[in-house]
Amino acid sequence: MSKINSIQFVYKNAAVIGLLKQRGHALINGGETKFDKVLEIENKINAYKDAHYDEMVTPVHAFIIFEHEKGHNTALKKCYSKAFTFNGKKL
Repeated sequence: MSKINSIQFVYKNAAVIGLLKQRGHALINGGETKFDKVLEIENKINAYKDAHYDEMVTPVHAFIIFEHEKGHNTALKKCYSKAFTFNGKKL
């Protein structure tokens, strides 16, 4: 029997990560107007989240780590070729 060690999901959230980086830079380097800049970026984050929430919380990829290579090979031969789907797509 093949055991899965871990599964890591990847989400479509690059835009929010970019905005969070901008917010961090504004907090560090914003000077006297940093709170105005932070508030502006927070509003962008909230607007993006409201418009794209379903997209952001739906996994787009999964990294599956097996305990042994045998599990990986078995999954490739049996599961992926026949019935393994993720997010509605055959892998």
